Amino acid sequence: MAYVYLLCCCGGLRRARRELSKRGAIVILTLHRVLDDEANENSHSLPGIVIRERTFRKLVEYVVEHCDPVHLGDAGPGKRSSKLRVVITFDDGWRDNYSSALPIARSFGLPFTVFICPGLVGQSNPFWPEQVSALLKMDAASPAKIEDVIEDLKRRSAGERDAYLQSLCKVSNRITNAASEFDQLLSWQEIREMRAAGVQFGSHTQTHQILTTIPQNLAASELSQSKKAIESELGEPCTTFAYPNGNCSSESRQWVAAAGYKQAVTTRKGAWTTECDPLSLPRLNVSEGNVTGLFGQFSPMMFEYTTCWWAWRAALNSKAGQSANRSFDSGDESDGPEEVSSPTGLDIVKIHGA
Repeated sequence: MAYVYLLCCCGGLRRARRELSKRGAIVILTLHRVLDDEANENSHSLPGIVIRERTFRKLVEYVVEHCDPVHLGDAGPGKRSSKLRVVITFDDGWRDNYSSALPIARSFGLPFTVFICPGLVGQSNPFWPEQVSALLKMDAASPAKIEDVIEDLKRRSAGERDAYLQSLCKVSNRITNAASEFDQLLSWQEIREMRAAGVQFGSHTQTHQILTTIPQNLAASELSQSKKAIESELGEPCTTFAYPNGNCSSESRQWVAAAGYKQAVTTRKGAWTTECDPLSLPRLNVSEGNVTGLFGQFSPMMFEYTTCWWAWRAALNSKAGQSANRSFDSGDESDGPEEVSSPTGLDIVKIHGA
């Protein structure tokens, strides 16, 4: 916090925003969930994908006043502007995008895009991270331990994750709550209502498979089925895609291109500039923890640091040839897959204190 305050006082944050605008850059933000206090208390989603409803309202108000919010599908870099252009995106298609995010966004005229998994539409507690989190919470695992386990599992194949989850259920002698009212996804009816209200939709694969962990034939099926389902339900082309977990490689990029998508977003930090590959666009993750200050309220200073500062830093690196148009084998800031030990039964025993 002290470092961010120093950047603000010396004009670093203002300079970052100004330089991005001069370059015609666009900052794409990644959000997932917008929760009220009750849902936030009872959800099994990790803190890194959650923002409180009241914080989101302040964030939207700030973006509309100080930035130029644009739709992903309608935007393109290279145009200088007095205000920094910002794109808002939501991954996964959680129901609170409809119940919480939409009313706030509409009240301020904020456009946004949601990336959905048609094979999971309308389901409750559909994603394995929430299921793992729920089970580990039952046995008093610490938040840090839960995040470590989930990050480890993201690097594994779907089969390995399923085996781990089954073992965890067996050790716990419990099953996950398949009817959680706080962890539900959008229904097709809600998606259609949101589309009628101006929200754009893109694909997030059919069932949220991490493309870098599955074979080509399964990836091709996930990409094509999702695209066809969205086009059938909404009656319009689906040309935008978000890599689950942000994991993108040169191979998975080729699969996305072959499926007919024209734009694809990762979770790599950076700004969307004319040098960017349209099928590997950078985004910056926004959550409660990185846009609030010491007292838990929305902080414009923290928002500028989380978005403009990091986007500008990455753009400078790209301009210097350090990161432009390279392949990304994992999400966030890592440059490739990390070698880690397999989540074995021994890990489960340690978690549960047996």
